Amino acid sequence: MTKQEIRDIIKAEKSALSNTEIIHYSDVITKQFLKDEAYNHCNTLFCYMAFNQEVITVNIIQNALESGKTVAIPKVMGDVIRFYQIQATNGLKPGTLGILEPELGDEVIPLEENKNLMIVPGLAFDLEKNRIGYGKGYYDRYFAEYKEISYEKIAFAYEFQLFDSIPSDPMDVKIDRIITPSRVIK
Repeated sequence: MTKQEIRDIIKAEKSALSNTEIIHYSDVITKQFLKDEAYNHCNTLFCYMAFNQEVITVNIIQNALESGKTVAIPKVMGDVIRFYQIQATNGLKPGTLGILEPELGDEVIPLEENKNLMIVPGLAFDLEKNRIGYGKGYYDRYFAEYKEISYEKIAFAYEFQLFDSIPSDPMDVKIDRIITPSRVIK
């Protein structure tokens, strides 16, 4: 299958999820993640705002803020994303793609001296930790820009988003771990 065929399949599967299922699976993944050593030791969390049936991240963001972590949310700016620090989620506004984004403020970049952790969105993943995004390349370009900085990249996925193998290109950046409701792919 091509990347676009996989995207189409996953979008259809996601749109079939009920709100109850999304909330349930998101709660299970959130509980696993909040116990994660990488999360508990990070001081800077880069995290997406859930959109279009993605695993809900607002409780993770709230926990990170309450724990005193720096929380950075992406904002689309032309063909790139930049991450901006937030103090709460109630000031976010729909951006170009309809995803909640921060207003311009303090940009957060992954610095080597920080313990950085990024939660990466995606449509499909495989057992080799390859990722298919939405097709715009925002995250792959961001990873390439900061390839010299160490930070862990974790993805959340429903079981149907996980494949044995998916197509990947040389510029595609692998995820370090994938957390689903029933397992963690390391």
